[in-house]
Amino acid sequence: LQMEMFALAVRRLAMPHRACFSQSSVRVVLLKDMNALGAQGEAVKVKPGFARNFLVPKKMAMYATPAVVAKHLQTISEERRKEQDDRRRFDQLQTRLSARAVVFKRFSEDGVAVRSPVTADLIAHKLAAQTELEITGSDLLLREPIKTIGEHPLALVLRGSQFTFKLLVVKR
Repeated sequence: LQMEMFALAVRRLAMPHRACFSQSSVRVVLLKDMNALGAQGEAVKVKPGFARNFLVPKKMAMYATPAVVAKHLQTISEERRKEQDDRRRFDQLQTRLSARAVVFKRFSEDGVAVRSPVTADLIAHKLAAQTELEITGSDLLLREPIKTIGEHPLALVLRGSQFTFKLLVVKR
């Protein structure tokens, strides 16, 4: 009987990790958006087995240790500061473009059609250089490249905000 109790005690000591799994839930910080749990960066409670066997090995979450939470809070504050800076630059761009048009000079033989069209990527590159915002051609609502000289209204959509401005294509 004593030998059996001793063997049971040795088995329990050989598995110290069992104490870690006695919790009913653990806190993790999500590294990716998950429909059932939450958005990226959220700290959520999940079952220990779900975290241990699925979320952490697939790099979808990290255990919410004090260091991870502190780093997460710092990342959130940096993202908010970047969003505020981008919003300020977007407002400056909007006021600047409402006052004057963006001008492109193109060669034209007949005074109407241009030799090289003005594409959304060219316009986005020019706007990005002026404002230091990340603007791509897909942010502009332009169905096809502009192939004629004259004034063309365009719409720019950034972070849910949309405004129109004038694009002026002149003869070189």
